[in-house]
Order: sequence, then C-alpha cells, then structure tokens
Amino acid sequence: SHVFLGCSYGGYVAFEMARIVQEAGHDSVAILLDSDGTNDQTILDQITPVSLAVFRQKLITYNGMYPHIDDQQIDRYFRVYNHHLTTLKTMSLANTKAKTILVLATGDKSPAYMQSLTDYWSEKVETGLVVEKVEGDHSTMLEAPSILKVAEIIRAELN
Repeated sequence: SHVFLGCSYGGYVAFEMARIVQEAGHDSVAILLDSDGTNDQTILDQITPVSLAVFRQKLITYNGMYPHIDDQQIDRYFRVYNHHLTTLKTMSLANTKAKTILVLATGDKSPAYMQSLTDYWSEKVETGLVVEKVEGDHSTMLEAPSILKVAEIIRAELN
C-alpha cells in the first residue's frame, strides 16, 4: 500500500495523490494532518492573502523561524503560502476510494468546527473517513507529546 501524508494544505496534496494512485489500481492511504476544508461559500469568501508581516509571525509561531533563512526564501514561502490560500477558494477535490485518515489537533478548534471538518472530508471519502484526534494545536501537534500519537498512526499504516 502507498501512504501519502500531508499537513495543513499538504493534506490536499496527499489526498489527491492517494486518489490518483487508488484509481490506477493500487491500494493507497491518505493521512491528512489538520487539513481544513469547507464547501461553505461564506467561509471561503473570507479567505484572503496575508501580509508579509503576518506571514513572518506565522513562520516564527509554527516553525520557530528557520536558522539562517534569507529574505529571498521568506519571499518564496510567502508567495507559495498566499497561493495556497487563494487556491483553497476554488479547489474542487474528486471523491476517493482510498483509505483516508484525518488527524485533528483539538487544542485550537471547537467541537462544532471539528465536526464541520469531519463532515467535509467524509463527503470526499467513499470508503469511510477515519478520524483521529491529538492534543495540541495546528503547530504543536507536531511536537512532543502529540507527535508520538501522530507517529503511531503513520507507523500503523506503514506496517
């Protein structure tokens, strides 16, 4: 079985790769780490590009800022990040038969929002969505101790 994993926007990429491989006749799994999703146009209309200052703060918050990162790299990441935001507004994913696991960080989401994410991804997965919850928020889910559960989920699919 082929396992594709993506965090945040990367979950969309993992989902699509797993769908394509599954359609080609190979078993595949998509593991989506805290990947947002909605069909609610009022929410989609609120998605807007961020300023460079906001993006720099996100780099610090989510990545601790990279040592020795230069302004050209930051500018590239900034443009890619805003491109991802823009594509979320118009992206349409086809349904899949690939096994899909949605791993949600619970520390920064209300139960209603987690349910809306579950509902969105459930509509896309014909074989039944698996939902796993981990402590922490969007950034800390990839740090100890939450990462240990994430690793356990990945390990189970690789075995």
